[in-house]
Amino acid sequence: MVDIGLSFAKYIVFIFNFLFALVGLCMGAVGVIIKTKLVHFEAFTNQVLSAFPVVLIVFGCVIFLIAFLGCCGSVSENTCCLFGFSVILIMIILFEVGISIFAYEKKDQLDSFVENSLRDTLRNIKDDSTLYPPWHLLQYEFNCCGINSPDDWKAVNDTIYLPPSCCHLNIDDQTTCLKDQASKLGCKKALIDFLHDHIVYLVGIGAGIIVFQLFGVVFSCCLFSVFRKN
Repeated sequence: MVDIGLSFAKYIVFIFNFLFALVGLCMGAVGVIIKTKLVHFEAFTNQVLSAFPVVLIVFGCVIFLIAFLGCCGSVSENTCCLFGFSVILIMIILFEVGISIFAYEKKDQLDSFVENSLRDTLRNIKDDSTLYPPWHLLQYEFNCCGINSPDDWKAVNDTIYLPPSCCHLNIDDQTTCLKDQASKLGCKKALIDFLHDHIVYLVGIGAGIIVFQLFGVVFSCCLFSVFRKN
């Protein structure tokens, strides 16, 4: 009966680590997707937000390697591998909790930062032509115009015409875009809503991963104890 229970525990931990490896791959994939989404809007985001997808990718790779360590420990009945797996996993959980607390505390600063970034880039767009493509892409992708409304372009444009993207037109489209044809949605609201939705989504995934990791620590510690007794 002991051998049957031990074999069952080994398979449970092995299956957990296999799933854990998939979680690591998924985290890396999510990081790549977010990085791809944000790369065009880095002019409107701070370095912390831009670095977040990179952290996800690195963490995904680390988790994948740790899961491999756990698999080796459970199959070979190596107590050192299991102990190391449990300790590293606990450290990762603590780090993730710390990152979550930090992100929650900085959440209220996101709105003001986005607004300041939009104002600064729009104010300097005349002197820096490299700021226009990000603004065009932002307005085109989110079907918005200006910071709060199309009126924000009055300080930049000397004509009554707005950028083509305000009317959801391509940048090389020769069709004129007038105020009454432009989107009434401000880009500040559109971008903040987009970031908030993705943050909530990521927090939910993160909470699920932490719970999943806690089960892994418990299973590994139990298996470690059984191997030591044997």
